[in-house]
Amino acid sequence: MDAQSFNAFPDLSWDRVSADRQRYAAWWYRMTQFTPVQLIPGYMTHQTERFNRDGKLMRTPFRIRDWDYMGWKYSVLSAIGTGPFNLVMNYIPARDTNEVKYFSNKDKQWLHYWTDWPDKHIKYMRKLRPIIGQPMVGHVDGSSAIINDQGYVFLFNPNYRAMNATFKLDQSIGLNPTCKF
Repeated sequence: MDAQSFNAFPDLSWDRVSADRQRYAAWWYRMTQFTPVQLIPGYMTHQTERFNRDGKLMRTPFRIRDWDYMGWKYSVLSAIGTGPFNLVMNYIPARDTNEVKYFSNKDKQWLHYWTDWPDKHIKYMRKLRPIIGQPMVGHVDGSSAIINDQGYVFLFNPNYRAMNATFKLDQSIGLNPTCKF
């Protein structure tokens, strides 16, 4: 999924757009094509669009820096929660020396922690499945990775307002229906 693989839609964050598309693509492959989670790519962060709607290369002094500080963590977690075996980082703050300079050690540690996380939890990630429903505006979506009634649930809200997520603690997310929680 590169910068020209889908048309942008209204959102204040490039990485939120990328994350929402990542989860939709992963959901589509799992639910309609029966693709194993091990084959689904986990695209994180974004690539700035190179061409405008007229097909002309965009060069502007108004957006010299484009690291999406407000959306990048959402994008990383979306990739891990849907395509943890093939993580693809499209952009990190490296093209601009000031972006590199201000990418904090705390943020670097957070990124390293989460990009290492799937390997440390690989047995659970093999059981990753979509839950709640198709990723879309107006709803919360998610995935679960559960073995023997232990594991992880990822929930994602692609909306700019708080929303509730409702799901049952049963076999639909990988739990044994005879256990108490």
